[in-house]
Amino acid sequence: MKHNFFDAKFFKEEIKTDQLLGICDPEGDSCAYTSSERNGPDSWCATIHNPNRKRIRFIAIDKNMNIRRSNGELESTCDGMVYASDTRELSFVELKKYHTGGAMSAAVEQLKSTLELFLASHNYKDYKSRMAYACNPVRPYFKPSYREFSREFRKKYKFRLLTQADVIF
Repeated sequence: MKHNFFDAKFFKEEIKTDQLLGICDPEGDSCAYTSSERNGPDSWCATIHNPNRKRIRFIAIDKNMNIRRSNGELESTCDGMVYASDTRELSFVELKKYHTGGAMSAAVEQLKSTLELFLASHNYKDYKSRMAYACNPVRPYFKPSYREFSREFRKKYKFRLLTQADVIF
């Protein structure tokens, strides 16, 4: 089934040009969102660095798009994506607030399932820069032994996998 990830009905936020934004993932049924307030009600799980003040839009996926499998169950998707339409840059983001056994592996699996859905509906060649971020502010980086895994991820999904809490635009 095709899903339009850029359908305006999924836009919960306006386009922003802030140099620094946080991505927050509140507890409960609310979807992820961006904030310029470091001391807001929800802590930043990742930081968007936008030094050139590009026009970017955060589009929540999890708890917003509610993509279902053919059996009716909810698909496991990442928290959202950040898109700069003027420069054709696209980044998918999965947020893990705490370091628990398997948290980063689970984040990568959610990115994979989301990218499979995205690639079934959109042409990756339409985007100049394609990133997939598994973010954890407690342990923001994978060990170097994951280099080969990252290469395989890029080969299969056409997105570069980064395991860091800094999303660069």
